Amino acid sequence: MFHGNVFAEGNFSGATVKEKTVFKENQLYIDQDISNVYVYTKFMAERIILENVANKTLQATILRLGNITNRYIDGKFQINISENAFLSRLLSFIRLGCIPDYLLEGYGEFTPVDFVADAITKVAQCNNDTYTVLHIYNHNHLPMQRLISLLNEYGLKMEILPEKEFLKAVDKALETDENILSGIINDFDANKKIIYDSNIILNNEFSNKFLASLSFHWCKIGKTYLFRYLDYIKSLGYIGG
Repeated sequence: MFHGNVFAEGNFSGATVKEKTVFKENQLYIDQDISNVYVYTKFMAERIILENVANKTLQATILRLGNITNRYIDGKFQINISENAFLSRLLSFIRLGCIPDYLLEGYGEFTPVDFVADAITKVAQCNNDTYTVLHIYNHNHLPMQRLISLLNEYGLKMEILPEKEFLKAVDKALETDENILSGIINDFDANKKIIYDSNIILNNEFSNKFLASLSFHWCKIGKTYLFRYLDYIKSLGYIGG
């Protein structure tokens, strides 16, 4: 989803640590907060699998997936697209027509589902019995400023506003149609500031080298993909233009 990280979801969402920490494939517990049920169940599932692998009672590879998005080839996506948290967040900003300037240093993570499927298939077919954890996500991020530029080029007016002006736009939306904010309403802190920063810095260099040995490489995210993405959600009536 959005990473301030501004847009990034997947197996890593919700986990937080006190200090900046790089999270690699060979790590599991890095003193992250696992009190959230979603995070806790994923953590425990991995721990149980890794314990059994270590005891040689199980042969397994854990795939930590990133923010799965529309197919690269044609922009199509899951049937229940309205339940996708990433899209809901993006749509809220599009419908507001603006984004606060303090999010400009962030980026969007787009991991097309067809590339994810290809990566998983290659891993499953390679008879790997050495590596037990892989990070399956597209490291070719889309910088926030580039994302906003492309949204404008597509015909979706997006302004970059100072924090106070952005809050005025939020208040106006609440007066007219509070559903506009449904995708981001839970992202505001007590000071009405949107928080996407995480001290966890994801790393998948090892996984990418392993995938490269299987002749797999992640796609670049730019105008071609984003416009296919937008064309699809437009065809479903989520945006106009």
